[in-house]
Amino acid sequence: MSERDRVETVAIVGAGIGGIYLAAKLGLAGCKLRLHDIDDARLADVRAFGGLDVEGERGGFAAVERATNDLRSAIDGADLIIVVTGGNAQAAAARSLAPFCRTAS
Repeated sequence: MSERDRVETVAIVGAGIGGIYLAAKLGLAGCKLRLHDIDDARLADVRAFGGLDVEGERGGFAAVERATNDLRSAIDGADLIIVVTGGNAQAAAARSLAPFCRTAS
C-alpha cells in the first residue's frame, strides 16, 4: 500500500450497535475516528468520554476525535467514510452525503 492509499482518518456514519462496534475495532487499530449520528443523544457519552472503553482480551481505549450530528464536520478531511445504518436509512444517508462527496484526484 502506498502512502497515498493509507487510511488514517475514518468517518463512521451511524452510531448504532454496528457503528459503535466498528469504531471500537478501528480505534484500537490506530485509526483517527469521527462518529456521526442524526440522534445526538447516541453520541453524548462517546463525546463526554472522548471515545470508547473496549473490554476483553484485546481491549483498550478507542479514542474518537469527533462525535457529532453535523455530517459535514464528521466527514471533513476523512480518508474513508463508512455508512453503518440499517437498510431503511441507507438511502437517506446517501442523499445526505452526496453534496459533500467528490471524486479523488
